[in-house]
Amino acid sequence: MFNELMATKRNTNTTRVLIWAVIILAVVALALGAAYMWKASPKPYYAVLLANDDLYFAQVSYFPKMKLTNPYTLQPTTNPDTGEPSLQVVPLNVSLWEPEVLIINPDQVVSVSKIGADSQILNLIETHQSQQLEEE
Repeated sequence: MFNELMATKRNTNTTRVLIWAVIILAVVALALGAAYMWKASPKPYYAVLLANDDLYFAQVSYFPKMKLTNPYTLQPTTNPDTGEPSLQVVPLNVSLWEPEVLIINPDQVVSVSKIGADSQILNLIETHQSQQLEEE
């Protein structure tokens, strides 16, 4: 009788351990799947206006610091044929210091707005990125 009671208790402990192991493995698998989906999904572009009137178009992340990835800005240009002023979307990685990421002080941010999927700015950014891929 005592041996049967001990065997039942051991089976119960083994079952508990197996249940916890399955739960832990499921949580780890879900976390890895979520991390993969987060990395694999394209990140939207935002317009970020700073207190000094600088305007950037970039992918924004907030943890652990606010940072702008693949930043673009507007550069004033003049049409050589007509002499009319216009604006051009320029990636910051072609500037002198070639940043790929900007760390931003959140206190200096006036506005953050998601760029629409059909906006001209996003079309220009995507065109520039596809041209860069063709050159590589």
